[in-house]
Amino acid sequence: MTFCLSSQTGCAVGCTFCRTGSIGAGRNLGTHEILAQVVALAKLVKARPEHIVFMGMGEPLLNRDAVSGAVQRLTEKSGLGLATRRITVSTVGIPDGIRAMIDWPGEVNLAVSLHAAADDLRTRLVPINRKIGLERLRGAVTEYLAATNRRVTFEVVLIAGVNDGEQDALNVAGFCEGLLCHVNLIPLNPVAGSGMRTPGEATVKAFRKVLKKAGVNATVR
Repeated sequence: MTFCLSSQTGCAVGCTFCRTGSIGAGRNLGTHEILAQVVALAKLVKARPEHIVFMGMGEPLLNRDAVSGAVQRLTEKSGLGLATRRITVSTVGIPDGIRAMIDWPGEVNLAVSLHAAADDLRTRLVPINRKIGLERLRGAVTEYLAATNRRVTFEVVLIAGVNDGEQDALNVAGFCEGLLCHVNLIPLNPVAGSGMRTPGEATVKAFRKVLKKAGVNATVR
């Protein structure tokens, strides 16, 4: 049982394939509003979560004080008592935020929405990459791994004819080289009006095969 939590209303990051990105910027949620989602979901499904992922609306590391406050409350015995290793923060790769997570207590998991490992294509899909760049992102992840020795997950949403080719896979493999990481391949869940399509099963398998051949662990979600 995994609860997917939002950290903001809307999102200023504006990933072109994301429904939330089309809404635009809203505001940061407070810690109490993040926790209220857990209460509401627990009542709805009549169960406690076994895992928490900050993977809903918003960029968690642009609201990291509230998110870290929620993590603290969720892991306290007087709160939900979850183990920190059962909590994942998914980010587009805010370098300062990734470095800040090094000092978070426990073993909170880091997932990075990579989507492409060539700067021009990643900027097309994740516009904030224009400010970050893959070199800075990889540098922050490298520092995180050196300090924590905790495996990082890279998420790649595969879009037909956009980032699902052999060279795209080779670029991702090259980005991952030497890093303690795992790649989640996620065939696109289409958004109406975006014009973007889900790749075929054979294309997804071929992408994964390139990664596996390069020694990169990958799972199709």
